[in-house]
Amino acid sequence: LEDLVRQPVIWLGAAVFFSLNSCFDRLAVKEGTPVFSGFAMTLASAVLLLPMVALRPGSWAALAAQSRGLLLRGLLEVAFMSCKLYAIREMQAPYVVSIMRLNLLLSILGGHVLFREKHLAKRLVAGTLIVAGAFLVVWEQPVWAWVQALWAPTEWISWRAGGV
Repeated sequence: LEDLVRQPVIWLGAAVFFSLNSCFDRLAVKEGTPVFSGFAMTLASAVLLLPMVALRPGSWAALAAQSRGLLLRGLLEVAFMSCKLYAIREMQAPYVVSIMRLNLLLSILGGHVLFREKHLAKRLVAGTLIVAGAFLVVWEQPVWAWVQALWAPTEWISWRAGGV
């Protein structure tokens, strides 16, 4: 019963932090270049997480042993953030986030191949539904305008244009 209460709270917390992240991304694009902002935000994350690492026994040795992988991960994170911030500068944030949902399918396939995760078919179906929902957000405006144009009677259109 404790997990039934704790898990949704964690999920809601994650949703709140993701929405705050989008706001900070938009602010970062307004105030600086995508590359600088991506680097600064990644560095800020590392600094904020440093106390949790520093207080754990044996963590410094583990960090030293994995330093090359961690540096590569940091470089990829800066590259990702720079690309995402450039996209947010050029497009509206909801569209960028929707397009980024494509990584879900790659993560599902990667989990199956690299970590031998089970239930690939179920995960792909669920991931495809999520990606389809994201594409509906991206194409909402053009598709909705097209549906309205097909649905609207011609008299209504001429009346709205100032005709009879």
